[in-house]
Amino acid sequence: MRDDQPPEVGYGKPPVKNRFQKGRSGNPSGRPKKKPASETSVADTIRQELDAKMVVQVNGGKVHLTVREIIAKNVINKAIRGDVTATRMVLNLDSANSNERSKAEADLRDYELPEDLIQDVSEDYLTRRSLARGRQEAEAQENARRESKEAEKAHDDP
Repeated sequence: MRDDQPPEVGYGKPPVKNRFQKGRSGNPSGRPKKKPASETSVADTIRQELDAKMVVQVNGGKVHLTVREIIAKNVINKAIRGDVTATRMVLNLDSANSNERSKAEADLRDYELPEDLIQDVSEDYLTRRSLARGRQEAEAQENARRESKEAEKAHDDP
């Protein structure tokens, strides 16, 4: 091929403008890399499955629950029906949870908040509460005014 002739085009020889550009891949995204087996452990897979949402019918209505919630409901229902193993499991979990709760409550009782923080929070709460009450009163007055106008209109129109 000489410089004065255009390049050959044909099978396996696409036009120059359609050829791959230098330094640019023909598949920029590429094939996704496979996760190593160590990254996807059995515990991770189980955790993912427990967090998956499912549609379940409860009291005639459809509800979206996680698999974890569904399993908990099933265990509690079995305990209610008299399954000794399920009852033992629920009671053990409940007592462990109450122990954790009582420890957390004891930790909170031991922790004292600074006075200025308590003062700031209570002032903020009272301010928001008074604003909300003011809004509610204004809305009630507006509704009463609107209703009285409608009543007058209904009385005048017969």
